[in-house]
Amino acid sequence: MRWWLWVVLALLAVAVLILGVAYAIVHAINAGKDVSKTASALSVGTEHLMSAENVETAEPRDPIFTGSLSVAARAYSEAQTKVVERRLKRRAHHERTWRRWNG
Repeated sequence: MRWWLWVVLALLAVAVLILGVAYAIVHAINAGKDVSKTASALSVGTEHLMSAENVETAEPRDPIFTGSLSVAARAYSEAQTKVVERRLKRRAHHERTWRRWNG
């Protein structure tokens, strides 16, 4: 090959390298902006969780296993009732959705 062809190839290689670096930098900046938006959205969403209004001021309770068996049984029964209610609510929602889909 002629010498000037090597110069052209070298210049093209350098140009492609520069374009690749520019491409990577632009996409890194855009990704940083996306991460910043996501972080700010998360901080707004979790801000109310960390506020003083949501902190329980009640006295800490003793562990359930240190109390009487009847208290533990009642607490378990109430928790299971809530679980069943949530399941029934979810099932009713699914039934309404299927009815809406089926026309």
